[in-house]
Amino acid sequence: MNRNSFIIAILIITTSIFIGCGGGSGGGGGNNWGGSSSYSSPTSTPTTSPTPSPSPSPSLSPNITFRFDWTRAVYCGGITLGNSSLAVTEVLNRAILLVNPDNTINNYIPLNYAPHDICLNSTYWYLLDHNSGNIYRYALNWENQTHIINIANCNGISTNNLFFVTIQDGSYRVFDTSGTEQGFSPVVTGITPGEITIDKDNNVYTTDSANCQIKKYSLTGNLLLTFSNRGSADGELNNPQGIALDNSGNIYVADRGNFRFQVFDSTGNFLGKCGTQGNGNGEFQGILDIAVSPDGLTIYTSDDIINIVQKFTEQ
Repeated sequence: MNRNSFIIAILIITTSIFIGCGGGSGGGGGNNWGGSSSYSSPTSTPTTSPTPSPSPSPSLSPNITFRFDWTRAVYCGGITLGNSSLAVTEVLNRAILLVNPDNTINNYIPLNYAPHDICLNSTYWYLLDHNSGNIYRYALNWENQTHIINIANCNGISTNNLFFVTIQDGSYRVFDTSGTEQGFSPVVTGITPGEITIDKDNNVYTTDSANCQIKKYSLTGNLLLTFSNRGSADGELNNPQGIALDNSGNIYVADRGNFRFQVFDSTGNFLGKCGTQGNGNGEFQGILDIAVSPDGLTIYTSDDIINIVQKFTEQ
C-alpha cells in the first residue's frame, strides 16, 4: 500500500441526511424513516447541516492530503462494511442504517433494542446490545432474528468462521457462529479491551485502551505482538477504540484521544494518520469505530460526539 500518495476524499451521503437525536426509540426528534424496514423519502424537509463549499485540501501530515464533504447522522456506534453496503448502528434510534458504495441509502432496519456493535461473516450479521449483553444473529437479508448469547459486560464483537467477544474484565471469549462456546475460552489477557478484529488465521487484535497499545493474540491467547504507547506523536495512541484490518494485514486504529485515525503495517510500524480536533470535514471530537475495505482504499469512521460518519478514499 503506497502511503506517499495518500489522497483521501470524504464523501458520506451526498444527499446530506440529518436524523435528529432528540427523540425516543424508533425515530423521535426528527427521524423521518418511519417504522418500515425500507427507506422512503421524508414527507417534510428534514433539518440539515449545510454542506460546505469545496475548499483546499489541508495537509494534516507529510505527503498526506484530504478533500472532503460531510453529513451528520444520529448517534453513531459501531460500523462495518458488508458485501455491498456500509452498516451503521444508530444507538438512540434503535436501528441499522445501510449505505451503498455510491453513498445513497440502501435500507433502514428498525430494531427493538439499541445496537452498539456490529459485524458479519459470509452467512450472518451479528449485533451487540451492550446494555443487556444480548447478541443477536440475522440472515444477510436481515430476516430471522436469533438470540444466540447473553454476556454481561461485553464490549466488542468480531467474526469470521468463529465468533469473538471482548469483555470489560480484560478477557475475550470464543464461540462458534451459533453461539456454542469453544473449550479454550475465556482467554484472559489482563488488558482493558476496547474493540476487536480477527484476521484470516483467527489471530485476535485488540485495542488496549487503558495502556494505549495494540495487542495481537493467537486464537488460544498467546501474545504475538504489542506496539505503541501513550502519546500524541506519530504512531502513539491515546484511548484507542475501533480497529480494522485490510487484506494486506495493515492495521487501522481509531485514535480517540488524539482525534484521528492511524494506519500501521502488520508488524506495528507507523504508515499514516488522518484527522485533527474539530467539528468540520476530516475532523473528530470522538472517533469511535473504523471500517476498511479489503483493498485498503476506502476507510469509514464513526464519531459519537458530533454524530457523524465519514468516508475516506485513498488514491
